[in-house]
Amino acid sequence: MGLTNDNATGQPIWYRAIHRKVLAVYIESGSGESSAWAAYLIPVKGENYSKEAQDWRTEGAELSEDEARAICGAIAEDFDNRGLKYIS
Repeated sequence: MGLTNDNATGQPIWYRAIHRKVLAVYIESGSGESSAWAAYLIPVKGENYSKEAQDWRTEGAELSEDEARAICGAIAEDFDNRGLKYIS
């Protein structure tokens, strides 16, 4: 599991390689009570996951909440514990 900051927003981006050419990317948006999260799968070259995770906006396929929870339940649990809702 990796962590970087979104170049556009400064928000954290969590990523996990589920294949050397595919990343699962978890993003958080908003702040305070309006905070929410979403997850995406993105194809990558597999050269620098931290940099490639930045492409979630243009290359990402949004996951359903159930899919996101199945791929990385620990991140979903952290969001739940902080009161964040899934962006649908």
